[in-house]
Amino acid sequence: SIAVQTNPTVTEYAVGDTFDSKGLTVKATYEDSTYRMVTNYSLSTPDMSTPGTKEITVTYEEGGVEKTTTFNITVVAVAEKELASIEIATQPTKLTYVVGETFVADGLVVQANYTVGAPKTLSSSEYTLSSVDMTTVGTKTITVTYEEGGVEKTVTFQIVVAEKEYRELSYVTGTGEQYIDTGITTNANSKVVIVMDKPTDVNTANNTWVFNSGTGKYLGFNIKPDGGFTLDYANKRYGTTGVSGVIATGTINWAEGKNTLTFGNGEFKINDSVLATGLESITDKQTTANGTLTILTSKSTDATNYCKATIYGVTIYDGDTVVMNLIPAQQVDGGRVGFYDTVSKQWFFSKTATDFVAGPTV
Repeated sequence: SIAVQTNPTVTEYAVGDTFDSKGLTVKATYEDSTYRMVTNYSLSTPDMSTPGTKEITVTYEEGGVEKTTTFNITVVAVAEKELASIEIATQPTKLTYVVGETFVADGLVVQANYTVGAPKTLSSSEYTLSSVDMTTVGTKTITVTYEEGGVEKTVTFQIVVAEKEYRELSYVTGTGEQYIDTGITTNANSKVVIVMDKPTDVNTANNTWVFNSGTGKYLGFNIKPDGGFTLDYANKRYGTTGVSGVIATGTINWAEGKNTLTFGNGEFKINDSVLATGLESITDKQTTANGTLTILTSKSTDATNYCKATIYGVTIYDGDTVVMNLIPAQQVDGGRVGFYDTVSKQWFFSKTATDFVAGPTV
């Protein structure tokens, strides 16, 4: 024989609802009194268009022997179905923020429950969320409101807004005694964007490196004493005359104040223009570098290669994805000055004993 061990979770419906067998369990008992739970049974289809008690038949066949059993559900008139409550089925993905961030409801799942019938998952367009003050620290309560058939229900959830770990600065300045190691190994899809002033006091005997990603010609850029530059990319060297391996020439057209330098993945620009003549048609792709990307020095930590410059920010991409976004910052307690990565939420301070010089607070 077979028997219903557990009825479905929902056994009362409104006219027009769809029957859901979730929660139903069926037990098969054999002639020797042994039994097991079975799942490959079939169910008759109840008429959900009219009110009343509906009998549903469970049919199970094994070894040419077919057995049946039944259970009942109730279908009531639509007028008897009413919104009973709403609940948070799944919390938003992000529940912890820092002051100034924007609340994002991604991941939030809201469920409507009724006096009869199965619950319904609501789309984000069906309910409203109360506004939340993200400018102050604290636990914030957000109210979800849903209305149906003249009945309004609410439910709440909470997020936490914490103090920033940093004070954002307009810029930091390297005095020729600082550099950072991003820990990122660049590849064919990498792109580095640096917002900076023109480097000052270029070393007269050596290259002054803005950044470099290894001991080979992977992705590196330095300023020359004669006002020119060299750019290492995809195992080639581009830049001013007199540099071994030069296949392009030109000088950089620095603007007064901020300059946005873009390197990699097909772009080699200063502000909105090509960095220099001969770099407008690079189609090569670099291989994965043999070292991590350093800013304001070459991969060697020789102090004669350090760059003196004011930096407003550094963004590193892998394709179209931002993998690091370094903003000039100081620890909130008035501590160290360096860069804060808004992607990984980590600090990057100078690898030397001397910190960067802080610019004004934003």
